[in-house]
Amino acid sequence: MVYRNEVLSFENSKPGPAPFNEVSEFCKEHPNMGADFRDFAIQYRTLAEVWGNCSNPYMMLMMLDRKKYRNAAKLYDFIQSVYNELKPRMSESDLRMWSTNFLRRMSDELEKKVIA
Repeated sequence: MVYRNEVLSFENSKPGPAPFNEVSEFCKEHPNMGADFRDFAIQYRTLAEVWGNCSNPYMMLMMLDRKKYRNAAKLYDFIQSVYNELKPRMSESDLRMWSTNFLRRMSDELEKKVIA
């Protein structure tokens, strides 16, 4: 499942045309994204293409964090859409744990950063 961009879009953060390979630059700058991300991402030229084709919400959130994306309202909506996708496949206790440990905490931390 690809988490569609009706909630968020990942635009090229640099003004002007995308560099020859924005993805390889991003991977060099952020090696802690991991081999799974790199292996997936290198098939694309821009981060917008990676975002548009990514089916892993955790990778998507890591990309947003590394690019210092700080729109709390849109990020909350994105996290909520991921939660709604996972909901039918998770037990009630797993959903409660995910909501408490991830959804609320991430939103609270992001809002603190935005206000600061």
